[in-house]
Amino acid sequence: AVAASPVLGGKVAAVDEQKALAVKGVRQVLRIEGAVAVVADHFWAAKQGLLAAAPRFDDGANANVSTAGIVADMMKVSQNTGAVAADKGDALKALDAGPGRRIDVVYEVPFLAHATMEPMNCTVDLKPDGCDLWVGTQVPALAQGAAAKVSGLPVEKVKVHNHYLGGGFGRRLEVDNVLQAVALAKLAKGPLKLIWTREEDIQHDMYRPYYVDRMSARIDDKGMPVAWFHRVTGSSIMARFAPPMVKNGVDPDAVEGAADLQYSIPAVRVEYMRHEPGALATAFWRGVGPTHNVFVVESFIDELAYASKTDPVAFRRSLLQKSPRTLAVLNLAAEKSGWGKPMKPVAGRKLGRGISTQFAFGSYLAQVAEVSVGADGDVRVHRVVC
Repeated sequence: AVAASPVLGGKVAAVDEQKALAVKGVRQVLRIEGAVAVVADHFWAAKQGLLAAAPRFDDGANANVSTAGIVADMMKVSQNTGAVAADKGDALKALDAGPGRRIDVVYEVPFLAHATMEPMNCTVDLKPDGCDLWVGTQVPALAQGAAAKVSGLPVEKVKVHNHYLGGGFGRRLEVDNVLQAVALAKLAKGPLKLIWTREEDIQHDMYRPYYVDRMSARIDDKGMPVAWFHRVTGSSIMARFAPPMVKNGVDPDAVEGAADLQYSIPAVRVEYMRHEPGALATAFWRGVGPTHNVFVVESFIDELAYASKTDPVAFRRSLLQKSPRTLAVLNLAAEKSGWGKPMKPVAGRKLGRGISTQFAFGSYLAQVAEVSVGADGDVRVHRVVC
């Protein structure tokens, strides 16, 4: 069982080793930079030993970092001009010219942990002439390389026994658990099975980035959008994971689902502003760009439909004449959901339907959600047609 510094970059300050060793079944207390581990006959003993060890940490340079501070910095940075990911027509000029009105919104989406079904773990058998890993990983070659680097062994002396993932979701594209396990194995007396508790798993996840999206549009006197602007601000996973993919300052993942806008609008500009939080690690989270961009794009489309006093399905139809496959799934979802027909009443609750479309990873999708809201603001989803 392991406890790493709760703050990125922190170091171990103190640990009650004797108290840990007094727990039945505990064999060793191990210290590496930034983490303490207790080795025992079984996980429960290891966990109890770690509680007894009560490790304390020096938080270091990131001691005073807070979510509020990170978001405040992002809000400032998001007002700067970003790298251009898509540019059609003169959207910046069109936003402030012509009939109709301009609408401006800011969306925020939070850091998200993967919470994989099986918490992060790795089993290591490290010997002078070789190293065996038992792990579920999406990147066996990177795991092999990481183990070789920490152990000092040649890569060909590291063997990875890859298992079912227990939930990948992009979390197991990272090898931080392998690095930690092999570093501890160098100090252990014999093979080491490292399991993170769920608390450790959540606290030391590599999160989906926090995003701030500044969006603007102009709708004309007929209620149709004539200009669209979208600036995505967030950290760049590609810059760390695959630097050559970042071209002209644009992380292609961060703008996927935004730069390839499926709606036909005369003037469109999409920008990307990179901002790294520094004190938090970010990583892929189940299709990072689309999971956030589809949400903000479709939400803004709904806001424009509302502003133009147009039914959300009819509004989308009018913008999808050049996207026949998106239009087809939109129409099918609307038909199968009974869009426009009354919903079955639920006592004491307001009812409604919402719709969205999506184009991502080569797939076209539309979804209708039937929801209700209680007097206390409680939201329930009753049915989804996809």
